[in-house]
Amino acid sequence: MRPAFNLATLVIYTAAVIILTSIAFYGANEYITTAKIADTKSTLAKYVTAVSQYRFEMGEYPDELTTLTKSGNKDAEGNDASHFGPWINKLEKDAWNQDFIYQKIKKGSKDNGFVIYSKGADNKGTYSNEEFKNGAIGLIGK
Repeated sequence: MRPAFNLATLVIYTAAVIILTSIAFYGANEYITTAKIADTKSTLAKYVTAVSQYRFEMGEYPDELTTLTKSGNKDAEGNDASHFGPWINKLEKDAWNQDFIYQKIKKGSKDNGFVIYSKGADNKGTYSNEEFKNGAIGLIGK
């Protein structure tokens, strides 16, 4: 009587399982990366909306994102603004657990908009000259 499996058959089956597992892992990794980018973009959109609402209510852009988690004090003209805010409950990190970068865009001495971005998966992304580089994910607001 012959054995059901010999060593050659076992090696072939093991190699096939390893190849199929690596293909599945690669595909799953692509989906995870896509999901992280989508999650980061969603959080960015929430921040852009909050900054825009802050500017509408307070008359100026916030100096930093943490300002969005507090109630207003005085608006740009010195009026009581305690009935405004907070614009977001808490600051979230991007999908790679890094803080978002917030910068006001100045034209001369006036604020002309803002940019909020994530440095991306490798934490090396940058923003300059209205362009996101090296894997940065961001939005520009006016």
